[in-house]
Amino acid sequence: MKKHLFIAIFTLFLVGLSGANNYIYGEGQGKSFDEAFAEAQSKIAQQISVRVESITELNTLDIEEDAKHYFRESIEKNIKLTVDETLNGIEIISQKVKKGTHEVKLGLDKIKYLNSLRSELDEKKNAARNLVDNAEEFVAQGKPLFAIDSYTDAQKHLPELYAKKAFYDSLSEHPYYVWHELNVGSIDAALRDLIGRVSFELVSGGDQEAELGKRLPEPIQFFVYYASPDGGRIPLSGYPVHLSYGDGSSLESGQSDDRGNYKVVARALELEGMNKIVIRSKARDLPTHLARLSQSRFAEALYGIVELGKTEISLDIKGQWGTRDERLENIVARALSGSAFVVSEYASYVLEGRIAEDDVKELDSFAGRSYIANVRLELFLVRKDDGKKLGSFSAKGTANAKNESDAIHQAVNKISVDSRKLNSSLQDFLKHE
Repeated sequence: MKKHLFIAIFTLFLVGLSGANNYIYGEGQGKSFDEAFAEAQSKIAQQISVRVESITELNTLDIEEDAKHYFRESIEKNIKLTVDETLNGIEIISQKVKKGTHEVKLGLDKIKYLNSLRSELDEKKNAARNLVDNAEEFVAQGKPLFAIDSYTDAQKHLPELYAKKAFYDSLSEHPYYVWHELNVGSIDAALRDLIGRVSFELVSGGDQEAELGKRLPEPIQFFVYYASPDGGRIPLSGYPVHLSYGDGSSLESGQSDDRGNYKVVARALELEGMNKIVIRSKARDLPTHLARLSQSRFAEALYGIVELGKTEISLDIKGQWGTRDERLENIVARALSGSAFVVSEYASYVLEGRIAEDDVKELDSFAGRSYIANVRLELFLVRKDDGKKLGSFSAKGTANAKNESDAIHQAVNKISVDSRKLNSSLQDFLKHE
């Protein structure tokens, strides 16, 4: 009888010990339940040792440093989220108040948690595996664009998958199995190969010439294709592209047609650097290192700007006292510099100017009396042979001074001529002559 009683007690002890090993405990004290709970929760978190084998694995992969940094950062972020989720699932084992101090004991049921985590891992792993299978099938069918999208979607699952796997492995006696096809390096290498085979080629429209700001005579046509491993060129229809000028300024975005061609109508703009139109892949939802690879594939079309003979124009601008004002003429001459006009005494056109006073206001303040003057420089484009005025343009100046005369004089000195608006106006006047 005693022997049977001893066996029963020993069996109960082993069961209790086994149950205890299934938990990670943490105890906390505080002036309130929340304070004690937080301390106990923190102690559980400190006991959780997560060996991130997926991050260690990245060091052995043949991928560039930017890629390693991207995956390390993403996996570490997901590990933090997984730990937070785990702590939200802990149980209250006991709680009591002793001499005004709250005491809380918490426990994490490892078996219960691992069962839940395994279901999440299975779902994430199977989703990624299906996407990889789809990508490989698209490659076999000669559909690289769909393959890139599938591989990219599969790659997005990896940080969370490897983070949860590392966490699972730290709590379980048996590591969670992930197929080799879902290796970070394998998918990254497949994507690099596909993206690197997307190519662009100029078909027609290169080396055209046009007047500054005018449309090029013919559309520029590019060909977008995939360079297959066997040396073939597969047209990419519906491929998203972005076109820009040589200085990086945007022209337009669109998609290639059914034959992989893309046509664009462009203007001949004078740029800082080379005058050209560049076609690249439109920015996709890719990690930085792959986006950079995608942008390194491009084609370009150069163009030239036809130099036009400049229109000669003379100046006759009178200042505040009704006599020719050289300073004002210099301001106007600078505004015409680099435009379609050149200043010459022998021109067929003259730009006549005069100062008009819009208003002068007297102001009284604590600082004393002052005057605000608003003046206007009126410019008229005149044809010399018959004196016909073809159009007018004005520029304003404003100043404040202690007396009226100084205010007007300073306002004249502050007249500023908008170069772009003046040149545009003069060209419009001549067009309608």
